[in-house]
Amino acid sequence: MVITIAYLAVLGATFAYLAAYGGRTGLWGGGLLIVTSLISLVIALAFAGTAIAATLLTIVDVASLVWRMWLAFWSTRRWPIWIAGFQLNVVAAHVSIWFVPSWRGELYYAMITVWAVPTLLAMVIGTSLDNRHAMRTRQPA
Repeated sequence: MVITIAYLAVLGATFAYLAAYGGRTGLWGGGLLIVTSLISLVIALAFAGTAIAATLLTIVDVASLVWRMWLAFWSTRRWPIWIAGFQLNVVAAHVSIWFVPSWRGELYYAMITVWAVPTLLAMVIGTSLDNRHAMRTRQPA
């Protein structure tokens, strides 16, 4: 539970940064990430250790992949492409579990959660790099 609380704290800090410096893309990306993270947390707590949890988490993660791909296509920023790619890995992990159910357990949760931290890093670093690029390419008045 300590890891979950720490992740939620970092998620909140990431959202604050994106809200302040990320523009519309940051607000959409951060807001949707918070919503899907909280839904996943509720599912994991409410259905811990059951087969329905894996099914519901798969649905949430596929929906998350769809909104991340939409954000990548819609945005002029580059970091949404990275987070969509990370989410594709999560969905691939879900699919692998459907083909090899014996992998379910700690390995399964490791495979679907390992991309959480790189996603937050990509959002913050990408926003920072995009803002730095925008400052360098601004035309003088």
